[in-house]
Amino acid sequence: MKMIKHIIKNNLRAFHIIRKTIPSLVFMTMFKSIVLAIIEPLMTIWYFRYVLDAVMMQVPIRQILTITLIMCILVVGKQLYSSWYDKVFYPAKALILRKKMREEMYHKLVDIDISNYDNSESYEKISRAMNEIDSRILSVFQTAANTIESSVILITSLGIVLQIDLFILLFSILSLIISILFNIGYNNIDYHSRMAQVSDNREIDYVHRILNLKDYSQDIRTTGLSSLLFGMLNRAYLNLHKTYKQENPKLMIYDALPQAIVLTSTIASIFYIIFRISLGYISVGSFAALLNGSQSVTATISGLFVFIPQFQQHSLYLDNVFEILDCQNYITSGKKNFHGDFSTIEFKNVSFQYPNSDIYVLKDISFKIHKGEMVGIVGHNGAGKSTLIKLLLRLYDPTEGVILLDGVDYKEYNTQDLRNSIGTVFQNYFVYPFTIYENIAMGYVEAEQNTKIDIILKDISLYEKIHNIDSNMNKCLSNEFENGIVLSGGEQQKVAIARVLYKANPIVVMDEPSSALDPISEAEIIDLVYQQFKGRAVFMISHRLSTTKNCDIILHMSRGKIIESGSHEQLMKHGGTYCDLFNLQAERYMSDSEGKV
Repeated sequence: MKMIKHIIKNNLRAFHIIRKTIPSLVFMTMFKSIVLAIIEPLMTIWYFRYVLDAVMMQVPIRQILTITLIMCILVVGKQLYSSWYDKVFYPAKALILRKKMREEMYHKLVDIDISNYDNSESYEKISRAMNEIDSRILSVFQTAANTIESSVILITSLGIVLQIDLFILLFSILSLIISILFNIGYNNIDYHSRMAQVSDNREIDYVHRILNLKDYSQDIRTTGLSSLLFGMLNRAYLNLHKTYKQENPKLMIYDALPQAIVLTSTIASIFYIIFRISLGYISVGSFAALLNGSQSVTATISGLFVFIPQFQQHSLYLDNVFEILDCQNYITSGKKNFHGDFSTIEFKNVSFQYPNSDIYVLKDISFKIHKGEMVGIVGHNGAGKSTLIKLLLRLYDPTEGVILLDGVDYKEYNTQDLRNSIGTVFQNYFVYPFTIYENIAMGYVEAEQNTKIDIILKDISLYEKIHNIDSNMNKCLSNEFENGIVLSGGEQQKVAIARVLYKANPIVVMDEPSSALDPISEAEIIDLVYQQFKGRAVFMISHRLSTTKNCDIILHMSRGKIIESGSHEQLMKHGGTYCDLFNLQAERYMSDSEGKV
């Protein structure tokens, strides 16, 4: 009973979404499914009975032609409406609904906790939801419409047939009971089979994407990556083959038996009708009506066997969609607005573990900075530098301890306000298939804003290249959809830095801001950063200690802890690990320079 309630709840929710989004679709479909559905049994059962009996009883031809003309008008009208509905009306409305559902899912994915991408189980749920969001709601509606239409045809057909012979109904009822049981079993097997394939199909899609993208083309041609990808592809297809081998024979049995039962029932009903007419109990017209009617009833019931269990199948897939749409964030926005005016940011005894992990990535981190200070965060890979920044962006909350903004817990502030106040250059930077202005503003820009961006482009030595290629500056920074401008890795990193230069964020995060730049470009960009970001609170992560040398405070991290902190001069004077690391890098730079001379 609980399962039935859940099935009804899921399908009603899907139907409510359609009714709320496109009410006209519901009205026009119900008209098609209820009013026009009556015409079919009238034509195939009642009309043929009438014509045959009218001819046998020598009814005036004028009366027969009048009835025939009325039926022709009804049938043609139904056909015209159905063609308009199928080819014009429904596709347009379905497009609106698909757009609505995709937007709702995309907005959810923009807002959802980033921790949902950290483990395969959560990520797989997202993949399942994305596979269904485009069509499943519409499938529910189509099944509902088909069920209503079949029910109307069934009731009308039975109304005509039962006036002639009541016993004929037993053949249809028998096939109904048996087939519905098989269809429920079929849907369960089919659902679990499809869900078992999600992970393997995701691996196949991954291989397809990697082999199709230019970004990976060099690795594929110069390393053994292709053998790993083909190995993944083969394993995925072997797993799919195994799933098919296990599940498809069951599906075949559950699919074939109901059809065999329906066919047997149809043949039995035909023999019964022939028997009745041989005894003279029914007229020729009634014989034709019973023959057509019994087949219509059986076929309609057979269709209902398919449609009704489909609601159960839809419910199983809708669980995937609604689970993501209803997903509650652990990170909840506070009520306190933040407009960028602050004095201090403090990490107080902050420790952090990623979800579903017992390992502390950060342990007892404490430091305090003031607005206008630049903080350099240095350390080996895995030291916890980028994780610290994720907490600053409130992509995660500390497992222990607290982050304070002007002495107020970070969690009390509006999350979007906080994130909007932080300009970021991430270690993984991207450009997108939009114009240079849109890539830097990360949104649509007015013409008067272009001048400001032009100045930034000149500062980072990108203006001349782009202007020479496209004087209108309207080409996309990608060949993804058109013949656009392709930037090098270093130039793309400059675009990422330009985004932060463009916005007056009071807090700036730069994660390896010069990793893809040559030494000259690096020096120019770092000097520009120091000049432009005065008065802001800047967090700069870098492996190159020369980049953070002029920061006000340097935090040296190792294994999730701050092992040293202070200015460059203080740390060098202290003679600790930072001093050793700086001298080691300096020696390498010197030897590299001497080797090039």
